[in-house]
Amino acid sequence: MSSPITTFLEFFGRLFFPQKWREPIRNYLLKAGYDTVPYNLFGLLFFVAVGITYLLFFVTLVPRLSHYSTPVQGIASMLFWIFALLAIIALVVLGAYFVLNLRIYARVRDMEQALPEYLQLVVTNLKSGMNFEQSLWSAARPEFGILSTEITLVSKKVMTGNDTADAIQEFIDRYDSPTLRRNFNLIISEIQSGGQIAKVIEQVIGSLKKTKDLKEEMSASVLNFMIFIAVIVILLAPILFALANTLLGIMLGFAKLLSGNLGSSGTTLGNAASLVDKMKKFSQSGESIRASFEIFSYWAVGLIAFCSSLIVSIIEKGDLLGGVRYVPLFTVSAIIVFTVALKILTAAFAGLALG
Repeated sequence: MSSPITTFLEFFGRLFFPQKWREPIRNYLLKAGYDTVPYNLFGLLFFVAVGITYLLFFVTLVPRLSHYSTPVQGIASMLFWIFALLAIIALVVLGAYFVLNLRIYARVRDMEQALPEYLQLVVTNLKSGMNFEQSLWSAARPEFGILSTEITLVSKKVMTGNDTADAIQEFIDRYDSPTLRRNFNLIISEIQSGGQIAKVIEQVIGSLKKTKDLKEEMSASVLNFMIFIAVIVILLAPILFALANTLLGIMLGFAKLLSGNLGSSGTTLGNAASLVDKMKKFSQSGESIRASFEIFSYWAVGLIAFCSSLIVSIIEKGDLLGGVRYVPLFTVSAIIVFTVALKILTAAFAGLALG
């Protein structure tokens, strides 16, 4: 029995979704493996977003509003609550959408990998005398994972009176997989024409195995490019940015020394005086320049690593989602290398005039 809090959250979560949205959302979550729509979770996430907005309001905005008049405070508070809450909700939705897409992608890949072995078992069942519907049901074994679950649903629909081709078509339409769609469409067309299904499935299995071998061969052939990109992104780029930060510190140090020496020597001739003033301004703003450039370097290293990880993903897997695991690996490694290299180079050149 649901608790009152769960019931309230589920009721509140349903308010955000009009009736016409609920069926598409349910179908989308079915792709990710969720049988029901978690409206209570949606309601909870909304209150979490409100809590985060409340904390941000008192931490960031309230201290800055004390010097303004009451009308200004009211307008600023209202705008902050509207836009900040919408921004946090948008981030939560985008995060959930990204996670669900990864889960759907993983499910599709698992089904594609299990498909040749499953179809081979279907062929064996057909040759043993079973009809096609019985072969599908009998071959849906637990070792085939998600594919077994989906085929079991197809078999149940067939048993309840649905057409076999329609049930299979509904299954392949649910997932954005060219491999499933192409191969099952061949099987459906053979079912409708009344031909030799076993022979067609054997041809499909052979095609799947050749495709798998070609993908593995292509992945092995681009390994050198992947290593080359990884070395540049994880090692060379962070070290070069660290060296640039160190050289900037050396330049600021020399500017400070030169401005002090020229100023104390009493030189006031035209160009020398102008040079002294420029050196002083440059050295005085040195800390802010170094801090800004270091922040820029962190962002640049992270962005380069992020984009490079996506490039590696496309090279190896042929799509972005297949290599998402490279994103944290490349980004975190590059930032760590930059931080360590910056500390080492700063310590190594400490004897020079660092600002």
